[in-house]
Amino acid sequence: DRLTVIARPALLDASDPTLPPQRMQSLQPGASKIVLLERSGQVWQIPNEAGPAALDPSVVGLVNTQSQSQAFQVGLPAHPIYSGAIAGTLSAATAGAAYVFAYATNAPPPFGQPVSAAVRALPGGSVSYQLPDLPTGDYEVIALVDTRGDFSSPSYLALAPGAGTLLAAPQTVHVDTSVATANLTASTAAPPRPTFQLVDGSGNALTANASVSLSTSNTFRIKAAAVLTDKLAPLHGDTSSAFVIACGASGPDPTSLSVQLIKVTGAPGLVPEVDVTGQPIVAQASVDLSPFASCSPGVVSVTTALTVNAPSGMASGRYAVFVTSLAKQVWRVPNELQPMLQDPAAYAATPADVKTMLQSQQVAVNIAP
Repeated sequence: DRLTVIARPALLDASDPTLPPQRMQSLQPGASKIVLLERSGQVWQIPNEAGPAALDPSVVGLVNTQSQSQAFQVGLPAHPIYSGAIAGTLSAATAGAAYVFAYATNAPPPFGQPVSAAVRALPGGSVSYQLPDLPTGDYEVIALVDTRGDFSSPSYLALAPGAGTLLAAPQTVHVDTSVATANLTASTAAPPRPTFQLVDGSGNALTANASVSLSTSNTFRIKAAAVLTDKLAPLHGDTSSAFVIACGASGPDPTSLSVQLIKVTGAPGLVPEVDVTGQPIVAQASVDLSPFASCSPGVVSVTTALTVNAPSGMASGRYAVFVTSLAKQVWRVPNELQPMLQDPAAYAATPADVKTMLQSQQVAVNIAP
């Protein structure tokens, strides 16, 4: 259940074949092979001896091994390598895969993209990391330790680390032309994923787009649901889902759960529609926190159903719903689980209750004036 992936140059310097391979800080331009090493010691590499170039030409047309001859092509860098970097240690009491990301402070997650990232195996204790190639500026460094083995792939799992994944408190770091230091400790366990469905007034999951007319009512409802149960994610299936609301000195903290509406295009609704400046069309919705008005400071409330208010003045169209939790987990609908993105043969054999769950992940909100 452990897999190590190594990329190494496909054309090696043969001047001294006794030298062991060296870990590179960054891949060099050119062709690289990919080598997979399992914990059991089994190895597979691409390209390999089954590729057509290594076979008798008379049998190439009889066997379909073209995929075994493809190398990983690395192009020239888009810019000169920056000398700025962030380095330090990430500590955690539990073993797992450690992920460390640097985001520009003006483009944080969930919509900003990491400027640099590092992935390390953490056996428990601490591991060193480095985030290289950073231009001068301010960065938010975040980290997590995936104790479940379900964070990075497939993409719908990466939207929201599962319950129990260890999170480190973000740090703001200034980088110039040298290496800045940031030591992190992943000690906060992530709550259940904020997986959800759009529901009607009776709490029934919608399997078609919700319609919101701003002239009559700007509200819609979302309900937490354990989408990635063992029927969809058998290795580490979720048993619950929830929305977490924190209470401050003046009542429920509106930043503890945020909802954004992003105008989308295309049938799956995964591609943001952009405005004339090339920027996504994003509207900040508000969560009705009145049910938590009497909460006590320092108390964290867990709920499964919420009313969301769409802002006035939104342009008409189809909008995806993004929910960001107190722990900065993100879930969205529509997402990659929807039926149109599944294998048709496999979907035909899917149990009815699972089909309904998948259908709930294809819906969006249609906004009308």
